[in-house]
Amino acid sequence: MQPETIELYRLDVKGGNREVSLSGNRRRGGSHALHLAVKPLGGHLFRVEADEALDNGEYALSPSGDNHAYCFEIY
Repeated sequence: MQPETIELYRLDVKGGNREVSLSGNRRRGGSHALHLAVKPLGGHLFRVEADEALDNGEYALSPSGDNHAYCFEIY
């Protein structure tokens, strides 16, 4: 996995399911990737962190163009 390709999305919980609605028009409910900061720590180790404060809720980290997601919650 290339750390530069990781994207962060806020998840919407609807009917017990976690969803991300991707759309070119955010006014119609589409999500956009949140900003991340990627810092090399040495070797193959990187620090990936949100570049802005995150509100309480559920989020997913996902490599661009990949269907894998790594979910977490802030409360």
